[in-house]
Amino acid sequence: MEYEEIITRKLGRKVAESVMKVLDNLYNVEYIIKYFFWELIKADYDDNKFVDCSIACNANYLATNDNHFNVLKDLDFPTINIVNLDELTLILKDI
Repeated sequence: MEYEEIITRKLGRKVAESVMKVLDNLYNVEYIIKYFFWELIKADYDDNKFVDCSIACNANYLATNDNHFNVLKDLDFPTINIVNLDELTLILKDI
């Protein structure tokens, strides 16, 4: 829902609805159920849903340009590899 909200704010309701429909139908998008709430980000509690999902799905990276996520870089456990979007672009080019 946060993706839809931000896309709506920046590009309009019709674009947001279209993007959400595409995401719903992509073969490589997987619905993840999180069973534990880590609450690791205190500065913006709403960001924790992304952290919880990345832990639940054992993601290789959590890509964001949001500075609130930087607190995760100092954690010993759970290990969460935070990269910004430029770093993610370089990672994907190497695949």
